Amino acid sequence: MRRNWIKIYVDQCLRGTMISELSASERWAWIGLLLMAGDSNEDGKIFLRKDTSGKLIGYSEATISELLGLEISEFKSAKKKMIKFNKIIIDKNDVIKIVNWKKYQSEYQRQRPYRDDESDEKSCNSGCNSSNALDIDIDIDRDIDRDKEKDIVEIRKQIIDYFNETTNQKRSYSCDETNKLITGRLREGKTLDDFKHVIDTKSAQWKDDKKMKIFIRPSTLFRPGNFEDYLNEAYEDPKKIIKTGQLGVSRKNTDTRYPMLFLSNVYKHLRKQGKDNPKYSKLLFALTDEEAKQASIKYNDSPADFIEFLERK
Repeated sequence: MRRNWIKIYVDQCLRGTMISELSASERWAWIGLLLMAGDSNEDGKIFLRKDTSGKLIGYSEATISELLGLEISEFKSAKKKMIKFNKIIIDKNDVIKIVNWKKYQSEYQRQRPYRDDESDEKSCNSGCNSSNALDIDIDIDRDIDRDKEKDIVEIRKQIIDYFNETTNQKRSYSCDETNKLITGRLREGKTLDDFKHVIDTKSAQWKDDKKMKIFIRPSTLFRPGNFEDYLNEAYEDPKKIIKTGQLGVSRKNTDTRYPMLFLSNVYKHLRKQGKDNPKYSKLLFALTDEEAKQASIKYNDSPADFIEFLERK
């Protein structure tokens, strides 16, 4: 569905990952693709035409570069990075799909009933002028923005509560810097669970490290570039290496048996129960590779049951 406007988030453009991930010309390429997707008849898809069977056929790189006023080398570089950072997907017919288009651009569809009502009113009343329609659109946007702001405030409180509970700190709801960082990440599409994973992961890694534990703070964890990296750590493949020192075992050893997030949840549960972390860490890494693999799958959602399993061993 073609639309007259798209939504672009100020914080993401000025302070978010777009700044750290893309150069100036690459940022324009990204915004240009968003505009082209908004001008498309297929939501979030950029294509030139449909063939006789109705299949979408995309633009060439040269054509898009010309349309956006870019050198082809600039667009190729931007395209490569946008694929890398999961902003776009390109199929074998060169059709470009914007990732999470519906999630970020849903307001246009939500406002459609209001626009339709206004259109009907205009057709019945020749005295209606364009400024009235503009006022209605502005009012709708304000109502939606107010609702979103209420949601963000509530999620911010939940994140700060979770941070304080996990780290035994007392961060305030009223800290402007913390609120800006959390709001920025939420407007980029990050979720409450994403924040929990980052908090759990870095707390588990740094809690017992004298040099690093001072960085268990919102200004470090929730900063744009850091947050993305830490979140990727939290969702690492289970085969990735993890330092056993994170749970009190000698830092000279490494282990590949447990997923980072699984260990983080186990560690957090042990801390809540006030149990001897080094003792349980030794139990953790006393398991054979196969035992550890099966246990992390079986007890993935139940760290308490896993700890009981360790105690029985």
